[in-house]
Formats: sequence, structure tokens, C-alpha cells
Amino acid sequence: MMTPIHKIIIDTIQARDVADIASAMGYVHTEKFETRFLEIMKSPYLGLDKAKFDGVYASERFLDKLLDVLGLEAVQSSEELDAIRFRANDEQFGFRPWLFIDTNFKRKSEPVFALAFLEGTRRAALPKSLKFMNKSELHEYLAFFIKVYMKLMRGESVDIASLPDDVQKHLPWHAFTMDKSSDKLGKLTIWGKPVGFYCHLSENHVLKLDLAGRVLDDTDQEVVHSEAILQLG
Repeated sequence: MMTPIHKIIIDTIQARDVADIASAMGYVHTEKFETRFLEIMKSPYLGLDKAKFDGVYASERFLDKLLDVLGLEAVQSSEELDAIRFRANDEQFGFRPWLFIDTNFKRKSEPVFALAFLEGTRRAALPKSLKFMNKSELHEYLAFFIKVYMKLMRGESVDIASLPDDVQKHLPWHAFTMDKSSDKLGKLTIWGKPVGFYCHLSENHVLKLDLAGRVLDDTDQEVVHSEAILQLG
């Protein structure tokens, strides 16, 4: 995702000699600077979401020095850059949204070790970008995610390569088993059939959704899903 700040930096650096910029930043080899520069340009957070030191600069200091060398002091104090810093910090340390698959499970004679092993199959980590989506974008993402999830659960064919990265990377692939007779994914290994979903956007913001991904309830109260292994005593 290219922000206005990305564009300003790219437009500015294209009008300058890259070797001169690299030298002004203290890099002996231009290639090393170019590699680092391309890395931060590919990042929606300008590399601020990852702690990295390349032998010359750490993430925050690299960006500060680059803006200084390019004469972009106005960008350094801009609200846009402050917003990117905030989101980068949240990406590193903030609450990660997650999806709980409700199966209305009631334990009968299932062995404890099996339940403990499968607990994770009822949960899927979601991208942190959900917290910054507007309501329409959020509902659209969750509806699509759940649609794909339900298809995989039923063992239906899904063109995995065509899925958006922020869906493909967050589907709980560990919850599925491979059908050895074909290349298709088999049914979801889960405690019964799904009856609904809960999307936790923060500790106190939870959306309840049906099997079609439609939002049924949007609450600012904490919802606790007790783990089956804690109910066994």
C-alpha cells in the first residue's frame, strides 16, 4: 500500500543521484542503501513496524536520516507520518484481532489431550488492519473470510492462489486435513459443526456473525469463550 508519504519520497529521490544520497547517509556501498530503501518502500509502515539494524541505521533512524537528506523536514513533523508511526507500533505491540468458531461444543467422552490439541482449531488470527477499517470494509472482509472458511470446512474446492494475501495468510490451515485421494483440502478438524462466529477486534469490541458472515451483533462488552480443557475438572 503506497501512502502519500511513499510517493513524496519516491518522487524526490528520483530527481536526485542515488549514489550521492547513499553517501550522504553514510553508506559505503550504494547497493546496500538501495536494498534498505526498497524494503521500506514495500512496507505500508515505511519499515517502522520491524526492528532492524543494517549496520548503519536502525529502522526509525534510517527513515529520519533519509527525510533529512532529502530535505523533507515537513514530512517529519506531519500528521500523516505520526499516523504511520502509530499503526506501526500497533502492528508490533497492539491487540491482534481474532476469530472464534462457535460449535456449541459440549464435552461427552472426548479425551482431554485431544481437546487440548485441537483447541487452536477453533481460533483464527486476523490481520491487525481490521481495526482501522471502516464498518463497510470490515463487514465485507469478514463475510468473504467466513465464506472461504466454510467452503474449506465442507471440503469444497477453493482457488487458493487467487485469494487476497490478507485472507490466505490468516486462514487457520492447521485446522484442515488433506484429502489424500486428491489435491483438495478435506473437512475441517473441529469439535462439531460451526453454528456461528465471534470476531474480537479488541479486548472489549466483539462482533457476532452467522455462517454467511453477516453481522448479528456488535458489542463493546467483553465476550469470554471458555476453553474446553478448563471445563473438565
